[in-house]
Amino acid sequence: MENEISIIFTQAQQEISQNGVLSFPTRRKLWLTFGPWEVRSEDDPNPRTLTEPLKKRAELALACAKKVSRIWSAYDSEDKRPQKLIKETRAYLDGKRTARQLAEAGKAMEDFMTIIDEEADSTAPSAGMAAWNALVTAIHDEPLLEERYADAEDSDLDSYDWDAAREASEAWAGAGRAEALIKQMEERAILRFEVTEHGVALNDRALDYLSRRLLEANLIPGLEWTDRDEDGFAVDLSVFGPHVVFQDLTYGEFVKKYPERVRQAGEHMTEIDFGRVWVRCYLDEGGALAKVETTTRFWVRLENPERDKQKLVMALKALGKPEAEAKELVDAWADKAGDWGEMNCLSGFSRAEANRVLEVLRKCGVEGWIMPRLIAQGRDSW
Repeated sequence: MENEISIIFTQAQQEISQNGVLSFPTRRKLWLTFGPWEVRSEDDPNPRTLTEPLKKRAELALACAKKVSRIWSAYDSEDKRPQKLIKETRAYLDGKRTARQLAEAGKAMEDFMTIIDEEADSTAPSAGMAAWNALVTAIHDEPLLEERYADAEDSDLDSYDWDAAREASEAWAGAGRAEALIKQMEERAILRFEVTEHGVALNDRALDYLSRRLLEANLIPGLEWTDRDEDGFAVDLSVFGPHVVFQDLTYGEFVKKYPERVRQAGEHMTEIDFGRVWVRCYLDEGGALAKVETTTRFWVRLENPERDKQKLVMALKALGKPEAEAKELVDAWADKAGDWGEMNCLSGFSRAEANRVLEVLRKCGVEGWIMPRLIAQGRDSW
């Protein structure tokens, strides 16, 4: 047995030294060196016995989560849920919490996967998911030890199945992406600014905390961070270059394909309304795109709309909705399959409007927060 463990550790060291990656098959073998796991039906909701092998695997998962917890703190200093989860998991492994208490604490993270989906260009939320996976491992052991994963490769795993180590590696790798973007800009002759339904991007990377240092230092010719309170940007094509696209289409192509979405706002000026960003386009005398201004549109994500249904009706009334309409909106969204943390009537705001709406919601006892988070909120500190 000792020889087998030695072989596995040698294999792991070789993988890391060769390409800096520890593959899933090797991670799985390492978990099993800690000892056997309790085989059960996958749909069994009951906690597994906290055996010594399970505890060792949970300690490893917890160490991974702790390693990257500061990345989430830098990304969103107000959201303490991952850090609290790490503390609760630590208390459980130390015998100071029951499995039921730990599971109850984990309910605070029920919507965290939604944050990952919405912040697809950021890896910081993976740090939060590492904390969640450490909790799952402590209660149920490593889910990827199920027999059906015995021959799986990394490419076979969905991101929803990732373990704490994989989530932590994603978060850690993302911390260096700003430097990678600088290098790409130095090596790449073409800069490409893109507007999509989800926001704006530079060379296929979201203009978020990863780009903050570049924007503050004015290192991107022709791209200006015009409004830090609204995350507004301006692109001067005479300096930046011609590569400004709208959902992968040039301005002319977009106007031709979606004429109903383009509004004439004045002479040589048009406006386009995207889901998460509002765009104003300035044209030259020949009708070619000369300058683009973008402003982020904000929305209020509800923490637990199912729990706060009645309070939410009261809040919508306070925001000017008739009572019947407010009830209809809440009931319709409550019946909607999957997550309903975003309601259409709570989106499309300026930052000031979103703050006012959130204040009304909180006065009515409905908890939530404003999305997306501002670049200027100090998230890029690692």
